[in-house]
Amino acid sequence: MRWTFVLVAASFLLSLFIYPFVPATVPIHWNIAGQADGFASRDIGLFLLPAISAVVFLVIEKLHEIDPIVNEEKKASLGTVLGEVSFGACAFFFALNAVILSSYLGKGTDVASWAMFLSGFFMGYLGFVLPRVPRNYFCGIRTPWSLSSDRVWKRTHDLGGKTFIATGAVMALYALVAKESIGFLLGILLVGALVPIAYSYFCWKAEAGGCPGKGGKAKKKRKKAR
Repeated sequence: MRWTFVLVAASFLLSLFIYPFVPATVPIHWNIAGQADGFASRDIGLFLLPAISAVVFLVIEKLHEIDPIVNEEKKASLGTVLGEVSFGACAFFFALNAVILSSYLGKGTDVASWAMFLSGFFMGYLGFVLPRVPRNYFCGIRTPWSLSSDRVWKRTHDLGGKTFIATGAVMALYALVAKESIGFLLGILLVGALVPIAYSYFCWKAEAGGCPGKGGKAKKKRKKAR
């Protein structure tokens, strides 16, 4: 929590430091080719990401205290994991803010490529965190099936962690070698998101005995024993 606060404060201080050197109007959005296509006042451009990181920090750090399905025993565990998510998110916003500020100073920074690289890195980071997220309503791969039991939740997030790491690695590499083929990137993101969602359904069916799987096999064995 302390280091997350440091990242948020550093992001604000960095923006304040370069404020006098930034023009009145600055770009706040770049297309996939790295061309600025959205503009705003420097107040918004300099402080939007620090403000978002502050909100993320304040909200995520408290979610474990109000989750209705997390018992007291698991609240500490969820709080630790959410702290790691908060740190990763604020580190991402700090790095992205630094990249954007660099472009404001005329350094010729390729903001779109850096944003994609940092997004991939952050997604990979979340992949390492996901398998340790206990079942809850606020964080993780929350489908009706994954929320049905701790076992389905665990299996879903074990696979989800791997798909997030793989997808994040592809995104980071893509940022280094490609520029404008957005279709491929969207396809990779779609696969990375849909695979664990679909898997949660099949895990739920297997646990209910409705399709082949560990749960289904166990139920069939019990029927044969009878």
